[in-house]
Amino acid sequence: MTRELAFLVILGAAAALTPSDNRAGLLHLLTQRSVQTNVYYLTNFHDEPKAKWLARYREPVVSLEMDRISDRSVQPRYHGLDAYCQEDDEAPIDYLRDMMTAEPVEYKVRYLVGTPEGAPRPDAAGAPEGFAETTSAAMGMWSNPAAQSRRNNPFLERSKKYIEYDETIVPAKVAQSLMRTREQLAREWAWDLRSLLSPNAALESAIDGTSKINAPGMDEDCSPLRSGNQDLCARLATRSAAIQALSELSQPEARYLSRKLAPKTEDDDRPPLPVTKGDQPDYLPDPIHAELKERICDLQTYADALGDHSSSPGAADRFLDDIRGDSVGNDVDPAAVASKIITIRDTLVRDWSEAVVGCVADEHALVCREALEAQLAQAEDN
Repeated sequence: MTRELAFLVILGAAAALTPSDNRAGLLHLLTQRSVQTNVYYLTNFHDEPKAKWLARYREPVVSLEMDRISDRSVQPRYHGLDAYCQEDDEAPIDYLRDMMTAEPVEYKVRYLVGTPEGAPRPDAAGAPEGFAETTSAAMGMWSNPAAQSRRNNPFLERSKKYIEYDETIVPAKVAQSLMRTREQLAREWAWDLRSLLSPNAALESAIDGTSKINAPGMDEDCSPLRSGNQDLCARLATRSAAIQALSELSQPEARYLSRKLAPKTEDDDRPPLPVTKGDQPDYLPDPIHAELKERICDLQTYADALGDHSSSPGAADRFLDDIRGDSVGNDVDPAAVASKIITIRDTLVRDWSEAVVGCVADEHALVCREALEAQLAQAEDN
């Protein structure tokens, strides 16, 4: 995707943004992180088959599986905003609706005794070069004649043993687990979003009493990916605010910000377009709304400055610092652009922190009611 096309897509998204759409972005991310949290639990408990099924459900555009660091520690492979390619008319709870009505999945599990399913086998590559030779030499220092005798005994069975069993995944139960995780994350995010307020906005909230968030249950244990969730919330709020700012800035400033959001790609070797005083872009978002709807996935899979995978925390702060560090010129005041983004972000995070717990409760009540109605209708048909 070229920078011009990315700019068109971002402008089209800005024209379509409403407060409810902004909340939808937060709720979509909440679903993604709930999936990643449950995949974390399953992988950590060595239930790799179910973890893989959940990580691949509805075909995310990136891998949501975990990398095992040790026998007791795993970490996510993906740390970004856009794991799923959301259609413009897709509701945040459509993922749960689909899973609640999905048929059970049966499969066979076969694993080598002593290793969990999906773990590297003894003959798999991955050890450092020379590891086997070094280990063998070191163990030779502690050679045990009795152990050597057992190894040479042809009557002792040393064949590999496998265990096989049938496993059934009930998607409705997995969906219920995801809803419990979403509710916990919603309570955490209601608190954590407040940390994104600028000092002035935080002071105003404290004075007018809006800093108190109705988020019960904060005495419970934190979710394992909470620090990563805080970073992604900051990135989402900053990106949403920047996209919304595009429709409120002047054309030169909007073009400047769009290039910050959609940086130059390796296959785009054209020089940057000059911006002179009074210059207007030769493209406007209004005539292309139909095309934008068809290209929603292009925007989400495009490597933008805030949504793409980045394991380093603080991407939102680096994005704003990079804007502030640019010099004034060509009808663009970077410091004013950054200030505009922060002002809009303050409004967003206030709304999100106050609404997220209630929105999630309403969504889950609707999903459960629809599932119950479907079961009753099926029972009547039978």
